[in-house]
Amino acid sequence: PLSDNKYREEMISIMNINDILKNYFDSAPDILAIDAEGMDFTILSAWNHTQYPVKIIVAEFAADDENITSLLEEKGYSLYARTIENGIWIRKDDMANKLLPQM
Repeated sequence: PLSDNKYREEMISIMNINDILKNYFDSAPDILAIDAEGMDFTILSAWNHTQYPVKIIVAEFAADDENITSLLEEKGYSLYARTIENGIWIRKDDMANKLLPQM
């Protein structure tokens, strides 16, 4: 085991969110929760929302709250609720289909 004052660095491979969805899901999941320590906006920017139409997105706000909200609005989502650290966005067409009451 590592002691309290030692660490090690390891190289890890990174996958694009669209490749993850393509390789590990038969269809788009209903909920996509991202907790990527400040990379949420970058990940959501790369995500192909038309090919993978997730119903509910959960992401950290951090310093990008306005940017993430604007990006997801452009992709057809509305901010439904927020916690101190996270936002929950729902596809507008799913809100209209009574997944949740419209805001």
